[in-house]
Amino acid sequence: MKIAIIGASGFLGTKLVNFFSKNNEVFGSDTKERRNLYKLDATKQEDVDKFFLKYNPEVVIDTVALTSSVTCER
Repeated sequence: MKIAIIGASGFLGTKLVNFFSKNNEVFGSDTKERRNLYKLDATKQEDVDKFFLKYNPEVVIDTVALTSSVTCER
């Protein structure tokens, strides 16, 4: 199965990539250029469209989150 994990460099995303990679084809993304991850800003529709066209996943898991409580409150 082709699985896309958006926010793959965070705590949860990393765990999911490791778990699902054992038996599936996994494509991870992050907002920064990182090894083995697609650079993706999930707030930009054009970037998201490109990601989906390139990988055509069957399942998408979105783990994107703000980790700063101050930023969240703003």
